[in-house]
Amino acid sequence: MTPPAPLSTPAPEDSPGAPPGTPTSSPRSAVRGAIDSKARAAGPAGAAGVAGSVGAGVVGAAARKLTGAALKSFAHPLRLRIYELLEEHGPLTATKLAGLLDENTGATSYHLRELARHQMIEIAEGLGRGKEKYWRITPGGFSTGEPWKEPDAGAVHAAQLLIDRALGQRAEELARWRQEAASTPEEWVRGSVLGRRSLRLTAAEMHEMASEVLEVLDRFRAAAERRETAAETARVIVHFDVFPVGVTEEDSGEGLQEDGR
Repeated sequence: MTPPAPLSTPAPEDSPGAPPGTPTSSPRSAVRGAIDSKARAAGPAGAAGVAGSVGAGVVGAAARKLTGAALKSFAHPLRLRIYELLEEHGPLTATKLAGLLDENTGATSYHLRELARHQMIEIAEGLGRGKEKYWRITPGGFSTGEPWKEPDAGAVHAAQLLIDRALGQRAEELARWRQEAASTPEEWVRGSVLGRRSLRLTAAEMHEMASEVLEVLDRFRAAAERRETAAETARVIVHFDVFPVGVTEEDSGEGLQEDGR
């Protein structure tokens, strides 16, 4: 089945139970949650590496497939921005997030609880004093699975929004690297890669290649999460996409041609 075209309409309606007086989908929050063009500082050790996988296919060993309810809850502008800030900065409290987002702590606390309810984030044990809670991204990341197969139209719409956001985030991060590369220390530039490959593979070979690369990413993610100090580290972005082009369910046999050519 061919997946539907991505949509660019507003986020689905928020789940019930928001605190009174909290605008869960206000224009101000929607704008802030769309694309933040400010330069992002390097996060501390322990921040998530490969945060998530959108779409179907192979995912990391520790990645969790989001349920339809989790997809709809996550595809909220303010929750997406909170998740991105936790990925960027590492563990944060509701108060610190409120300051970064120009929101009240009641709103950030509510959205943190919603993210935690669907296991997108968790309490960072050993941090904070008294009742103060630090939140971090749940290790291992997530996958949207095959959103076009969801029976719930709202979940399909939410997954499409997440895919659109992932594409936008990639463009932002690559544009930032293009601007910063000339002033980045040589030892970091030598390890950087900006590449693209077009290969003719079987479906089994494509699956095998994706699995092997994700195993490597999982190994480095796990090492980063075990690290106790941020000394000599930087926030490293990894984009990894594998997909066929021009192949439909009607195609069969050897030597599939792209786009009918």
